[in-house]
Amino acid sequence: MDPSICAPGIPLYEGRGEVTERDGFIKDVNDLFALVNQGIEHIPDFPRDHTPTILSLWAASGDEQRMKNAGIDMAQTFWRMVDIQPIARQLRPNGVLASKPAGSYHKLIEASREFGLRMTTQSELDQVAVGAGQHFVRTESFPVQHNAQDDAFNTVKLTVIMIKEGSPVWPPKGPNVRIFAVDFEGCVYPIHRHPVRGSKYPHYISEWGFAYIDTDTIRARPDDWHLYITTGHAVVHEHYDHHPDFPTCRNTSHTMHTSAK
Repeated sequence: MDPSICAPGIPLYEGRGEVTERDGFIKDVNDLFALVNQGIEHIPDFPRDHTPTILSLWAASGDEQRMKNAGIDMAQTFWRMVDIQPIARQLRPNGVLASKPAGSYHKLIEASREFGLRMTTQSELDQVAVGAGQHFVRTESFPVQHNAQDDAFNTVKLTVIMIKEGSPVWPPKGPNVRIFAVDFEGCVYPIHRHPVRGSKYPHYISEWGFAYIDTDTIRARPDDWHLYITTGHAVVHEHYDHHPDFPTCRNTSHTMHTSAK
């Protein structure tokens, strides 16, 4: 990492971690800290006419390519992109993620647990939903694994917790930036699942979820900022009579565009 990226007076994170090459993603924890703590005078390309967005995601999950496939110009839409997978490994050098071989795939729920965040698993939902039918009611408020909106929410929350834990400055003292996450899923709550196909193919719904928070909001609410994360989702594609083993069913689909709320 280039030490000059850090603003004067902001020490580098000294924890043990891998040094990764740059391929369009911020992968070093110090680079992430610098983005939210530097003054504008230290960021030559900082936009003056709008709030810049930092996209936080798991680069290995393929979500970047899914966004490109949807026609999103990544360079025009996002000021920076952060891969939080290697950053999680840096901050938890003796954790589960760091114990896996370099380049292997890590799960969001694994990183969440290492940073003290709880998620509801699909198996836990199934246990609650047994016999409940249409009267299924969640009894807890943890984000749901594989629910696009909740995964995006947890990615934003995890990113901010990483910044809070490792940065020498809290709350972030730099200019306002938006920390944004997006997720794509085909899994929903038990009551929505197809009774014949089972939980693996819940009506074959494709869902986009997103979440974001501004660093100005974090500065204004340094103790309960997580309550002010904005979330939303949209169902973008539904497949009817779809079966992965029957090629004739692959084209029987209906596209439905909805507005995220």
